Amino acid sequence: MPASGRGPDPTAAAVAAATAVAVKKTSLESGDDSEEESEILEESPCGRWLKRREVVEQRDVPGIDCAYLAMDTEEGVEVVWNEVQFSERKNYKAQEDKIRQVFESLTQLQHPNIVNFHRYWTDTHNDKPRVIFITEYMSSGSLKQFLKRTKRNVKKISLTAWKRWCTQILSALSYLHSCSPPIIHGNLTCDT
Repeated sequence: MPASGRGPDPTAAAVAAATAVAVKKTSLESGDDSEEESEILEESPCGRWLKRREVVEQRDVPGIDCAYLAMDTEEGVEVVWNEVQFSERKNYKAQEDKIRQVFESLTQLQHPNIVNFHRYWTDTHNDKPRVIFITEYMSSGSLKQFLKRTKRNVKKISLTAWKRWCTQILSALSYLHSCSPPIIHGNLTCDT
């Protein structure tokens, strides 16, 4: 269970994050990136991903306790460092096998309209274990945020654009449902 001791299954957080349309970057301070935001807080066990202080707001993604902007040192791109924390070690141990199965499945997903799920690992050194997983960073934000910004700048969006967006969403859903076993996406909204 998440740190709160209640709430959704933490593996649902991984599914929601992997199928999320996007995430929104929020600055800790108003203004441009500061040196403090780019400070490295943590490094992945393999050394590939560097967690930064800059928070990424996950919209309506249940179970994710915190998300940070991170750097992929192999690809040279920004990614999202997601964390699911457990209130106690026994809560993690009770779900360890299920967590491993779900995260292994998510690393296999490959679709152009699904946020890329790079890798996951566990940190069980503290009293409150956590699962950390790296996902693609979507700089446009959620679909809702993108449409809101577009509406401000464009008077009318063409029917062709709407059809293309709907086709992309349906293609992603069809892919998830055709997996063996099928992947249930959970609560998928324009904010996720």
